[in-house]
Amino acid sequence: MALRDATQAEHGATEDAFALFDLTRRGHYRAFLTAHAMALPRFELAVTGQGWSGWQPRLPALADDLAALHAPLPAPMIAPRVSPVAAWGVQYVIEGSRLGGRLLSERIPQGAPSFYLSASPDMSVRWQAFCSALERAGAEEGPAWLDEVTNAAIETFRVFRRAADVAAAQAFAEDNL
Repeated sequence: MALRDATQAEHGATEDAFALFDLTRRGHYRAFLTAHAMALPRFELAVTGQGWSGWQPRLPALADDLAALHAPLPAPMIAPRVSPVAAWGVQYVIEGSRLGGRLLSERIPQGAPSFYLSASPDMSVRWQAFCSALERAGAEEGPAWLDEVTNAAIETFRVFRRAADVAAAQAFAEDNL
């Protein structure tokens, strides 16, 4: 997929930023979720009703997990404006993170809430459906469309990375790491 190749560097940098969190430690897990809660809300609001018709929000599950950890929802970061075309790039990042969440959920502390990272039974089917819809739309719309989608995905990764940096600095200051 051209989008995967074009966003690979930003994706890797974002994964590196989140890799600083030791998810086996409850405080780090809470900070990890807090970082996601800083980035996710505005993006989810921005793409509602745009892009892929099968898209479903994840903020309620994230909010439930933070509440179970006695952590407040943080103020959301400012997210860039999202056009109907850019929504596909944002959704690419958010939908893709569901797949990564499945692997990460294996590391969280025993008994910690995991609604946000838990895999849904239809996750693989959803990802395949999203990728098929994205490829069809890209083929119909052409290179300029794909450029806008790519730029939106890159900016989405960057917002998540900035949120990880902020949450890590706060968590590590509290943790004295």
